[in-house]
Amino acid sequence: MFLLAFPLMVTIMVGKNVADMLIHSLYHSLLTLKGVPYLDDRMDGLQDLVAADVMNQNLVVLHNIDNVGHIERILNNYTHSGFPVVKNDSYRGLLLRKELYLLLSQKHIFIDSPDDIPNTILSWKTIKALFDNKVVMKQKPKISEEDAKKYIDLTPYINTGVYSIPMDFHLRDVYCLFRTMALTHLVVVDDKHAIVGIITRKDLLGQSLLSSQTKKDSLKERVLEDSTLSPKEY
Repeated sequence: MFLLAFPLMVTIMVGKNVADMLIHSLYHSLLTLKGVPYLDDRMDGLQDLVAADVMNQNLVVLHNIDNVGHIERILNNYTHSGFPVVKNDSYRGLLLRKELYLLLSQKHIFIDSPDDIPNTILSWKTIKALFDNKVVMKQKPKISEEDAKKYIDLTPYINTGVYSIPMDFHLRDVYCLFRTMALTHLVVVDDKHAIVGIITRKDLLGQSLLSSQTKKDSLKERVLEDSTLSPKEY
């Protein structure tokens, strides 16, 4: 039995490596079925791209104290899984869609104006219990016209540990972050920590990267052409 162990291990390893070279793995196929973009373990070429080249600048952001009706409209009109939160134009963190739905269902935390102090702040223990309640999570919160005029202080519930990167962050490092940390989105900020874009897994797929590389190459060509012109030709 022990004599067969080593040949069996070698056979399995060789078979797996050959299969990985020819076809995608079972886990890759399952991710595809679930609609989750799969990132390969290698990203060939595209060495000169940075975060600013691939980020999506059409941002949908929330404010740390936001209108209830505004939050509801955003959730209804956009399918994003997460939304960045800002305070005085400075990036503060991120809230997931399911977290926002949960907060909208807790009407006792609403306030009448942005200057009011909330009477109640949900503890993380309470929030976890609500997440575990399937009845609560399945019900979409119903916002009345009166509630839509109120506000909610998102500050205590913001996930401030979400990664953010500068605009000149190298794309290879962005790619590695997404793969090693299993990220779904990555916020891009400027020198003043103001949010300027967001990168999702879809932005790192082959076609999107090639499109970004083509745009950058075209820009370089135009710059080179302009630099060869004499002052009289401008």
